[in-house]
Amino acid sequence: MNTRTWPLFCAAVIGAAAPTFAQTIFTPYAFSTVAGQAGGSGNADGPASGARFNNPVGLAMDNAMNIYVADEFNDTIRKMTRVGTNWVVTTLAGSARLYGTADGTNSFGRFSQPTGVAVDNAGNIYVADNSNYTLRKVTPNGVVTTLAGLAGTPGSKDGSNSVARFNRPEGVAVDATGTKIYVADAGNVTIRQVVPIGTNWVVTTIAGTAGQSGNYDGTNGTIRFGNTVLGPQSLVLDNNGNLIVADTWNSTIRKLTQVGTNWIASTLAGTGGIGTADGTNTTAGFYNPSGVVVDLAGTIYVNDGDYRIRKITPVGTNWVTTTMVDGGLGSADGLGSAAQFGALAGIVVDGGGNLFVADSINNTIRLITPVSTNGLVTTIAGMAPHYGTNDGAGSAASFHSPFGVATDTASNLYIGDQSANLIRKITPDGTVTTLVGDSFGGRVDGTNTHAELRQPSCLALDGGGNIYFADAGNYRVRRVSPDVTGTNWMVTTLAGGGGSGGPGFKDGSNNVAQFSFFFGLCVDAATNIYVADNGNHVIRKVSPQGTNWVVTTIAGTSGNFGGNDGTNKNA
Repeated sequence: MNTRTWPLFCAAVIGAAAPTFAQTIFTPYAFSTVAGQAGGSGNADGPASGARFNNPVGLAMDNAMNIYVADEFNDTIRKMTRVGTNWVVTTLAGSARLYGTADGTNSFGRFSQPTGVAVDNAGNIYVADNSNYTLRKVTPNGVVTTLAGLAGTPGSKDGSNSVARFNRPEGVAVDATGTKIYVADAGNVTIRQVVPIGTNWVVTTIAGTAGQSGNYDGTNGTIRFGNTVLGPQSLVLDNNGNLIVADTWNSTIRKLTQVGTNWIASTLAGTGGIGTADGTNTTAGFYNPSGVVVDLAGTIYVNDGDYRIRKITPVGTNWVTTTMVDGGLGSADGLGSAAQFGALAGIVVDGGGNLFVADSINNTIRLITPVSTNGLVTTIAGMAPHYGTNDGAGSAASFHSPFGVATDTASNLYIGDQSANLIRKITPDGTVTTLVGDSFGGRVDGTNTHAELRQPSCLALDGGGNIYFADAGNYRVRRVSPDVTGTNWMVTTLAGGGGSGGPGFKDGSNNVAQFSFFFGLCVDAATNIYVADNGNHVIRKVSPQGTNWVVTTIAGTSGNFGGNDGTNKNA
């Protein structure tokens, strides 16, 4: 079975439950935009701003300076070729939004959310096919083959070809000859090596142990990375054959050095926790770094999760981190702090020290040219969406990845503005206001904009006008309640946040309970809340009991996914 992760869309209304039937007679509807502005995603080939991407993630560059893009939500591998001062985008392999597992040539090959790409000296592209759990190869002519893993079957098994198993492979690196491929196997929190032996491709685990997370330097299987939800996402070979790894959850940059048959890990930069400070070695702070690349001089460039480009320079035995671009959230081109990014993903560097970055949420490819200690950012392909957090009427308002929608009996709409970390309201005349949240995000309960949310997704309303929402980035179920005047809104955490506050699985009351990644949520007439706990593959129930909220698992077993019908945990 091919498992595919798409954004989940949800809506809720007040009223009694009613059966839903397939519609056989279709009413012609006239569609209009009541609030916000259109974005720039798509799949069009063409020159520069005429091209369109849909969540570009991984980048690689060949010896002829062509750039290859893992266009994740288009399920394609794109190629960017420079023609004069312009860049022309073509689709090398895959067919937009026709995901699958098939090997084949050009559009007859199929991918499922490819994330990482790397290219060898012969121009072969190696692809981490994330939702297929496989490693794929694309020749310069666009012939797609599967090297290792079995489509739709996650796991952690070493072995040859389809016997091997991966779990959400994110990043990929390759040596010049294409005889050693390295995979950041994020779901297993391991680094894997794939080498050709005869006609076979043999997979071995060289760092980490499947399912065992942490932040520990060591040797081979004693090394620990991130966690199974946000494992290592990117890796690259330096000029000495060392692997440089963006350990995303730990917010560190790690190095793996081969000594004989062993691989030894060391931490080059980062504290092991979230931070933003420049500094030397482990005094520097990072924010969930997602991409890493090394230039010919050994300088490391990092796509930091806080919309920044960082530079790590070797100085003697030390590594000094400085910030090149730090303009925050947005899509603006410019120098240094004037430039903005949406969500940084893949990054590559050419021989002149120019950086090319996949700006996934803006659906663009950006060029960063070094200017003194800063970087000059320009957009070379794609067009950024018009997103933001502006309140107002009609097109004066802007959103940033609106996700969940709910409506009340007065036809007001309530929006979980996910990437903006806000709950918004749209009145029937199209006027948008922000009820709660701060665009910087966090997990603080409070009133109006003093409250902090992180990636609010699905919403549901009860008969009293309370809004229940999945605070996905905080792994919590929370409630927004209006005061008697209807002008102030109070955020309260009902359940979740147990343990370290990150993802997990535990039934129990209030903040003892733990959830993993979840987006779907609804509420019944008795104020029981039902949660689709996506990361744990279970359905949870959150019930009011006096002043407490008690979480129980009503269907499925944590960690076991599939399609079996059954009762309770047997499903």
